[in-house]
Amino acid sequence: MANLDKIQVDGVDLDLSNYDVDSGSKILTLHSSYLDTLAEGNHTVTFVYGDGSVSTNLAIVGAGGGNNGGNGGGTSGNGNESESGKAGEAGANDATASGKSPATGDSNAMALLFGAVALSGAGMFATMKKRKAVK
Repeated sequence: MANLDKIQVDGVDLDLSNYDVDSGSKILTLHSSYLDTLAEGNHTVTFVYGDGSVSTNLAIVGAGGGNNGGNGGGTSGNGNESESGKAGEAGANDATASGKSPATGDSNAMALLFGAVALSGAGMFATMKKRKAVK
């Protein structure tokens, strides 16, 4: 990744042998051998660039804990970057990890939209009828 200086977990620099970064993207794959060394709980993953840094959360859960969408039970997280490893893919929204759909901002009521379309159609019909009456 351009300008990526290092990766840190809980403030400790990761050795290059513990992860892979896909060139041209923001996908970090933490090796399972490294993930096995992390204690259960929340961890902070920081991407350190030449001009700043960005952090995200990584949750390590025990076998059978959490719902990661069928990826196999192990890791989850949230944030702007994505990590994957032991069995799941991080970067997932907490609502998705719990099996609920995340809010998308599409909360318009269909009845209101249907009413607006019907009102527009009635206005067009009235305008056409008035134009015919004037001729």
